[in-house]
Amino acid sequence: MATRAGDEEIQKQIKIFCSLDKNQDGYITRKELRANMKDLLSSEEINQILKGVDTDKNGAINYNEFITATLGKRTLLNKKRIMKA
Repeated sequence: MATRAGDEEIQKQIKIFCSLDKNQDGYITRKELRANMKDLLSSEEINQILKGVDTDKNGAINYNEFITATLGKRTLLNKKRIMKA
């Protein structure tokens, strides 16, 4: 059951990644991130996200970086919830 939940979460993240990667080249560029998040985040916040997630420093977020960042954050939040319980 735990594996299914993990697989479902990964599938959800794949869909989100693909929706952000408008040209489907396997990278979310600053331009794509800005176009998708302009109503939610400032340019500075977008730059901070890119800086923090783009671990290979090529100026874009690839699939592995995206999955690592999004699933890692969820794991951390779940651990915090468990510690409060």
